[in-house]
Amino acid sequence: MNTKPDGELHVGLQGFYKTAIVDSNDQVIWEQPDWKKNLILNNGMDQLSTSSICACFIAAIGGFGTRQNKFGSSGSFADVQGTILNLTSSGDITDFTAAPSGYSAYAQVGDVIKFDYSGSPEVTVVTVNPTILTVSPSGSFATGSFTIWKTSQTGLQQEVKRTTTYVAGANGSTRNDNIFTHQRTWDFSAETASVTYNEVGTSWSATGNNNTFARVLLDSPISITSGQKMRLYYQILSSYNPKTPVSLSAIVSGWPVSPSVNTSGSQCIQAISGAFGLGGIVYHVSLVNANGTTIGTGILEAYSNISHAYISNSSAALTLFGSASADRSAGGSGVGYGSAVLTKFGWVPGSNVIYKTATLTESSLGSSTVRSMGFGYPPASYETPVAPGGCTFTVLLDQNQTKTNTETFTVVYKWTWSRTLS
Repeated sequence: MNTKPDGELHVGLQGFYKTAIVDSNDQVIWEQPDWKKNLILNNGMDQLSTSSICACFIAAIGGFGTRQNKFGSSGSFADVQGTILNLTSSGDITDFTAAPSGYSAYAQVGDVIKFDYSGSPEVTVVTVNPTILTVSPSGSFATGSFTIWKTSQTGLQQEVKRTTTYVAGANGSTRNDNIFTHQRTWDFSAETASVTYNEVGTSWSATGNNNTFARVLLDSPISITSGQKMRLYYQILSSYNPKTPVSLSAIVSGWPVSPSVNTSGSQCIQAISGAFGLGGIVYHVSLVNANGTTIGTGILEAYSNISHAYISNSSAALTLFGSASADRSAGGSGVGYGSAVLTKFGWVPGSNVIYKTATLTESSLGSSTVRSMGFGYPPASYETPVAPGGCTFTVLLDQNQTKTNTETFTVVYKWTWSRTLS
């Protein structure tokens, strides 16, 4: 399967948390003053291939564990040549296979290492030896101190409670440009004896273990007495790009066809919401409503399998992120577009990459000219993938391209997603 994309989208993620103590009268008697960052685990990143962003944190978790989320390398230095990370001098870390408290080794398969100097890329641990790690991707990084992020964790160290009890009025989603903030707030059950929590997390499941999306080692333990309960506030920020037109060259076999001389163009996310039935709204991203429920189609997200690819003869200009798209149902020829459902392929655990493809027949276009292509909402009475509120993403070509009515047209779109380590 061809994995050279005709368009690319990226979603960035970062999580934040606050905690509080609630008394037996449901009054907050203490609340953490500032939002603090958390660590999104590999578990969580992989779950995004099959779940929407807002479905990945439906439950809150509390625990007594004290193991660290990261290890700094004070006095220890390393470099990377190709796929080999060498421990060049020893300080706090003398042996990657040594076992710090709570772990079987400082570095484990799936952990992420980031050098402490500005502009350092991240590498993921593939194999572990005492002073040498095999890492991915390949690169050449100067000697420096580093941090080992324990992203390979799959759960809390000592989970004791899990809840899906949402606090009324403290849930929802907001948008600022191309960044969405999604929040849920949970109350844990009241304690029957005095306890101290050291770790919290979130999950896509109300039950089970080893399904943690994000973990926090609390800066200060939270001590709760009988009759009180812990409250957890969690926000995840999701950013979507390209939010403004970005140039690209579409990879379509057989193009360009004279008189066109290239397949260059621009790509941009278009509408993020549109009409739904009588007065409703269909959202192209997942959202949290006031009750804590996940809503929205998530068409802009990697997991979605309902979006439809389209090709059109419309040469209308691109709009900016979140704006109603141009109507691409008809171009200069008066006969507009063809569409087909996108299907996913190519994802492997840990890759944070997924592809979606569709094959359309040129005869469905009703025109020999293709000028734009993209994807959007499945065809319905209230929206289509080329309508102003249904067109999610568009590639606008600089020149008309020609196909016959006996040829098929296959497109490939690429999704990537990343986290801010914190």
